[in-house]
Amino acid sequence: MALRAVRAEWGTVFSHLPDLGCGQAWEAVWKVRPPAQIACAECRHPMHAKTSYSGLRFFAHAPHAPD
Repeated sequence: MALRAVRAEWGTVFSHLPDLGCGQAWEAVWKVRPPAQIACAECRHPMHAKTSYSGLRFFAHAPHAPD
């Protein structure tokens, strides 16, 4: 589970911050169509914004991420 990701237009975004650390709302990356273009800060593989059953916001790698 990752708490940070990268979006080209905004730089590094943090799921635990109210404004993602860049002045944008969580809804700008979560459940949007087409999916937000966010990537892992480490490997640059695409990621998805998710929310756990308990309400924790996080980023998860898209399928077929590198090991």
